Amino acid sequence: MIFITLSIASIVLFVTLVLGTICKSCNIYTKKNIPFQNLAIGIIAGILCYLTKVEPNLLEAIILCVISAFSAGGVYDLSRSARKRKDN
Repeated sequence: MIFITLSIASIVLFVTLVLGTICKSCNIYTKKNIPFQNLAIGIIAGILCYLTKVEPNLLEAIILCVISAFSAGGVYDLSRSARKRKDN
């Protein structure tokens, strides 16, 4: 069960990073809207995990996926901050 949970978190993290990068490069979302995008991705991914029977509890699936989506946003910001520090 732990492997499935880590797999879900990794997949949601990767998808959120990719979609966030695409949205920022296309100017679809502003910085203020990124948390809402991550929340929506997490909720949708949680529902999909529940419907595909990867996670038997809907609430746990949504919470896990939302946390993973917000973590992806934090990882993106950390990597951007590290690049800025390196350039300065």
